[in-house]
Amino acid sequence: MEPKGQHNSKPSDLSYKPLKYLSIERPPPSLPTRRTANYPPSLWDDFYIQSLQNNSLDEAQVDLWEKLKEEIKQLIGKQENMKGQLEFIDALSQLGVSYHFKER
Repeated sequence: MEPKGQHNSKPSDLSYKPLKYLSIERPPPSLPTRRTANYPPSLWDDFYIQSLQNNSLDEAQVDLWEKLKEEIKQLIGKQENMKGQLEFIDALSQLGVSYHFKER
């Protein structure tokens, strides 16, 4: 006689019994409605995108750059008092462009 709680099962005694399932037909999931294609035109036109890839400066840009640097140098000299001049120089430093105006 077997002790209580123990079963004498051999691998050959095990058998699989198929389970019966009810198949329930579900409707296909509904797809979200897509927006229409009435989007505003893009701000990124071809000229702008191509200009981002152009690393060379043309002569007009270099001339404008030099002209603006000269205007800033004149503005530094036109400050009436030392405090105004220091505040202007500090603003240029905070903008990250002060290195253009350092005396060499």
